[in-house]
Amino acid sequence: MKVLFVGVGSIGTRHLNNITAVCKERGIPLECHALRHGTRPLPEETAALLSRQFTEAAATDTDYDAVFVTNPTNRHYDAIESLKDHTGCFFIENPIFETSRRSLETAGLVGKKAYIAAPMRWCGTFMKLRELVKERE
Repeated sequence: MKVLFVGVGSIGTRHLNNITAVCKERGIPLECHALRHGTRPLPEETAALLSRQFTEAAATDTDYDAVFVTNPTNRHYDAIESLKDHTGCFFIENPIFETSRRSLETAGLVGKKAYIAAPMRWCGTFMKLRELVKERE
């Protein structure tokens, strides 16, 4: 599997560690790249999981199995738009965009798979559902 991470901050690193562990456990070969805005060196253990790092989308490969968009929200749209032809599958951290004037369609993701990370475990509806389930146990 070949994966690109757009942004390798705390959330991107968490996803990088998770996919690395899952692939290792299941015997799936994995190659991870990172598209980074900053030039600050990554922690050694994070850098060791990446085979390549880029600072411009145009320099990345064009055949990723998935692209993880984990950079700051105000950069999501540009990242998605510039990488839309590099993969058929996006994992996008929530919130998707910083404004409702933008959409996955206008970013060019029509016909592509996109998973939006939305941690529902802390939303009011889910918390109430947990409460109701506990009452029935």
